[in-house]
Amino acid sequence: MTNHRDGVTGAPVWAELVSYDHAASRAFYSRLFGWKADAAGFALAKKRVAGLAKGGSYWRLYLRVTDVDAAAAAAAEAGGQSYSGPDLGDLGRSVLMTDPTGAEIGALRPGSRPGFEIVDAVGAPVWHELHTDSFDRAVPFYETVLGWKPQVLGDDDSFRMSTLGAGRTAIAGIYDASATLGRESSRWEHYFSVANADASAALVVELGGSVLDGPTDSPFGRVLHAVDSRGAHLSLIQTPER
Repeated sequence: MTNHRDGVTGAPVWAELVSYDHAASRAFYSRLFGWKADAAGFALAKKRVAGLAKGGSYWRLYLRVTDVDAAAAAAAEAGGQSYSGPDLGDLGRSVLMTDPTGAEIGALRPGSRPGFEIVDAVGAPVWHELHTDSFDRAVPFYETVLGWKPQVLGDDDSFRMSTLGAGRTAIAGIYDASATLGRESSRWEHYFSVANADASAALVVELGGSVLDGPTDSPFGRVLHAVDSRGAHLSLIQTPER
């Protein structure tokens, strides 16, 4: 399926795996999702699905903006920080930011080539969600800096979450994870669709990763949270339609 998020300000437009061991990361995701790896990153069914960058061990998300410089300036005014983004070539111009809760996020003005060429399919990204320990600081930042028009999904002590888009049109979210993050910093969680969550959980372990929790049933599908063979967080979901 093609990217239905095209043109939406603040929408997830690209993601890249930041890894200190590219060979190991290529092997892990090629087996887990059936991705084909090359120097530029990963493809699924000959469509570009994710990038691959040098660094630590985590997934980095980029949100769509129309003006990178304005976003960078707004980040500082809204309590975050901005710094130079990597050269993404024909993907477009970017800047990296740290939001007020400590989570890294990229802002990308797309260039001549689209970002995600495939989403919402087995083996592809389906959802991106900020898990933050400071919900009340995070939501205004993404609204002011990245153009979100947050929709309240829940707002009490048991469940607090806002989304970009409402209902079935929602494409990303901000979740109050203060009760579960513990000493960990706020971070973006990336959900990838799988045909069978239980089989994928076993495969994660076989490939040298770890399952943190699940698989468990949720209103959105059968979900598990894991880390890959080099410690990067990822989430897998088997949607009801699958």
